[in-house]
Amino acid sequence: MLNGQKKHGTPVIGIAGSLGAGFREVHQHGIDAVFSLVNRPMSLKAAMEDTKRLVAIATEEACRAVSLKT
Repeated sequence: MLNGQKKHGTPVIGIAGSLGAGFREVHQHGIDAVFSLVNRPMSLKAAMEDTKRLVAIATEEACRAVSLKT
């Protein structure tokens, strides 16, 4: 899938629960940018209970970042 998107110049964005050490390695595999769902310190339980809102926020911010590309 990533190769097909790259051929068409489509940005590829990853959204993860959190970003750990070495997360930038995904760029070597065709992912242009990666965002974390967790936007503040919180427990795993709190993150799981708030997943819908966190996904919506991360998705909106990722789309805004893509729209900045000129």
